[in-house]
Amino acid sequence: MALALSLVAPLLPGRAQEPEPLPVRLTLVDQTTFATPRQGVRLSVEATNPGSQPLANLKITLSIYNPARSRSEYEQSLETEPPVTLMEGRSFPVNGALDPGASRTLAIQWRPPNLLALQESALHPMKIQLASEGVELGLLRTVLVYINDRPVLPLNLSLTFVLDERVAVRPGGAMAGDRLERSIGPGGRLETIVATIEQIPIPVTLVVAPLTLDQLDRMSRGYRVIEPAGVRDVPAGSPEAERARIMLERIRGLARNPAIEVVPLPLASPSVPALVTAGLASDLESQIVRGRDLTGGLLGIPVSTTLFRPPGSALSNASVGVLAGLGIETLLVDAETLPPPAGLNLSPPATAMVDTGTQLSLRAITPDPGIQSMLQADIGDPALQAQQVIGALSAIYFEQPGVDRGAAIMFGEGDAPNPELLRALFLRLRRASPDVSPRTSWLRPVKASRLALTTVAPPFDVRVLAPSRVANLSPTFLAELRRARGAIEQLESATSQAQALVERLKTLLLMSEGADFTDDEREGLAFLRAVRRGVNREFDKVSPPSGTSVTLTSRRGVIPVTVTNSTGYSLRLRVTLLSPRLEFLQEGDTRVVVLNQIGRAHV
Repeated sequence: MALALSLVAPLLPGRAQEPEPLPVRLTLVDQTTFATPRQGVRLSVEATNPGSQPLANLKITLSIYNPARSRSEYEQSLETEPPVTLMEGRSFPVNGALDPGASRTLAIQWRPPNLLALQESALHPMKIQLASEGVELGLLRTVLVYINDRPVLPLNLSLTFVLDERVAVRPGGAMAGDRLERSIGPGGRLETIVATIEQIPIPVTLVVAPLTLDQLDRMSRGYRVIEPAGVRDVPAGSPEAERARIMLERIRGLARNPAIEVVPLPLASPSVPALVTAGLASDLESQIVRGRDLTGGLLGIPVSTTLFRPPGSALSNASVGVLAGLGIETLLVDAETLPPPAGLNLSPPATAMVDTGTQLSLRAITPDPGIQSMLQADIGDPALQAQQVIGALSAIYFEQPGVDRGAAIMFGEGDAPNPELLRALFLRLRRASPDVSPRTSWLRPVKASRLALTTVAPPFDVRVLAPSRVANLSPTFLAELRRARGAIEQLESATSQAQALVERLKTLLLMSEGADFTDDEREGLAFLRAVRRGVNREFDKVSPPSGTSVTLTSRRGVIPVTVTNSTGYSLRLRVTLLSPRLEFLQEGDTRVVVLNQIGRAHV
């Protein structure tokens, strides 16, 4: 059974109403990630008195319960009194009073004899209470992971971050809005993710948008921003341009770390189902190849060619088959894209095969829906939230501690993780990793490619795809796409020396297919019009004969025609003479000529 965690809605159907809030708020500052026979419990909480009276004669009580044997028991213990019995507890006196409007950090260090005497590794609900004269003032529910024996097979955990800021650009290169500027600024999304990975090293998978990297590179040399108040010019060397340059260098530094793998998105982050439905599988292949080339070139590293993140996790059965035909081996998708199968007695596996109803299928990595719900909740206590995630991961581990299993966490395109939560989570994952705790590590952060190697026993190794609801490309857009492609093909047929220009025009064409333009195609059509204008500008550099007259002195003669080429490269053109009164002999009325880079051709 798939278990989704909720930190807001009541978990027990019999609860009539929420209890009255206690007068003191307790928040978790830090806690032992897991305890061992050699290491007891260490934690600290912050107690805040919002009232108008001082609180004295305080004591803090730590209660440890017998093991929770299932995800459901664990989840219940986060909201209400645990369904298991109390194992042991102890009270600690607090010196001094808690003044009105003040906060104090209260620390506890304890070696619980009953816990440390256990011969079993398990997940224990834990409760922290603050009281005065027997009256409860504050309450906090957390969890303690106890590891008694050296784990044989740690739980593999894959963390994936999608670095796609959905940069809105115009055909001329200007940015529409300051989204990327805000993302790389203090507290911004990219800044939060990159800084956390830099400071607390653990293996992760980065799904990178090529255009986000490209825009950072362009911003470092100066850029323009289109805003409601007008156009803002940001020169090279400005603080904003320098911040973009430094961010790109920081991402390059992460990408060079062997513990980090980079998975490029398709060039313009298009809707994969929309392209496949429109019969544009060849464009999808171009998007993928160009995305790899641009990402690898800007980061200076080889990128993954077997892992693939469909932008926005949008998929259809038909698109899975197309991706399999393009050499993709493993998909990185959201929990909603591949719902857990019915009939599970354990936590849903992180890896599965996608059932498309055809002979073609792909392996997929999908997050645990309960853990994703925990991370998306806002309980105002980042350290507690991170510890609860650790508890959920340990619950998965304790289900089958001797089996090579995995769990996945995905921070997708729209997820902006709380900086304090992300840091608290990384700290705990780092403490539990083999690098820090080699003898007691029950949790092993890994790259997604390693998690893809874990196997899942039938019948739960196959999942049915929940097709994404996406807008299809309109007939108007597809017609303009064909015209733009035809214009590029016309230019290619005329010369082989304008490859740089042709590649730029093809890039503009592919950018028009970005998912951001699927719902509102006006901007996408602007890119296609820019393609046709670019081709027309080149052909406008070829000048036909001026309006001169030619006199034939006999019934036969030669008509000289001069065509001027100022493109800067050679062109192969077809020249046709039309006349209702003349008959053209020898080669007829049409000649194919080659115009030199700069000069004239006489026909």
